[in-house]
Amino acid sequence: MINTLNKYKILFRAILFVSLSGCATLTQKHLQNPYTARCNQLGIVGDLGLEHVITLDNENSSLILPNRFQERVWQHGFTYEEIEIPDFYNRSHYEKNPMEFVSIWNQKAGKTNFVEKQFLTQIPKIDSWEKARYFEALYKAICSSPTKTEELPDNLLNEIGIVKESFAEEQKQWIKTNKNSVKDILEYNDKVRDRRSEQISHEALNKLLDNKVRGYLSKKYPFTKPYLDFNIVSIDGTKAKESFYKLFRALILGRNPNTGFKVELKISSEADKIVWDIENNGEGMIFYFNPFKQSMVVQKVLSRKGLLTSNLDMESSNLAIKQIFPVYWSIPQDSHLDLDFIESIK
Repeated sequence: MINTLNKYKILFRAILFVSLSGCATLTQKHLQNPYTARCNQLGIVGDLGLEHVITLDNENSSLILPNRFQERVWQHGFTYEEIEIPDFYNRSHYEKNPMEFVSIWNQKAGKTNFVEKQFLTQIPKIDSWEKARYFEALYKAICSSPTKTEELPDNLLNEIGIVKESFAEEQKQWIKTNKNSVKDILEYNDKVRDRRSEQISHEALNKLLDNKVRGYLSKKYPFTKPYLDFNIVSIDGTKAKESFYKLFRALILGRNPNTGFKVELKISSEADKIVWDIENNGEGMIFYFNPFKQSMVVQKVLSRKGLLTSNLDMESSNLAIKQIFPVYWSIPQDSHLDLDFIESIK
């Protein structure tokens, strides 16, 4: 953070709360009649009007704030997670220009706060992540309610100077990133901060991982290849949201990062049906899929304990499908990806 000259911070406190120079009445007026911000233009709005702005002139720099008033000032200054309020400009700017403050209504907290004017009007000039986070917190305070927090929308986020600069640089690095390497994409993900960069890289990563799953199934279990993109349909005719190949994402892509354990994938073909056998310590489930009209229909589900198997009824089968399938079609967390194995899949 950039610290403003102490004389201006002292001065700001004095003008807000001390009637040393006859400004108490003016300050009270601003506290009672705060500026009404328009959330869709917060940070980029033009003229706020002179009636909303308190200007701290260099001529008043001799004002001294008594210690007993220092605690009171922060009751009205907008703070973010107990971090010192960042100054919008650097030191040299304030040596030649006065500071300007505006009172705003903090809807989240239900009170009036003071904030440096430029945070309401000049976010394209924000040049640090500390200031960007401060503006994001300011937006949430102004535009949220006591019961619901409104997130900073992308159209305003992307207007912030440091965000624009960061996105441009991250896109240069993305161009250089090997899109066919999961490791390289993950390394890129660890470095980026812009939401757009994260979205672009995550979409590329998920697409690459899905291609790895499809490639592995096609080579290891070639009898599944014609059906990889078929929709999954439960015994009762309910369609699942994912394609057949995605059902094996977790098993193919994942590994326990602490033990190195990897669950074995068991798929077989029996009389034009695809059989998926899930086993753990002698217990598990067996799913039979029947290809029908661009769908993979779950024909039956068996429960197994040791050498014994039992055919589940429709209700129990549907319950097993709802509980088990979402676990396996989820892409593992980055830390649980079996990177060496994934990179070996061509």
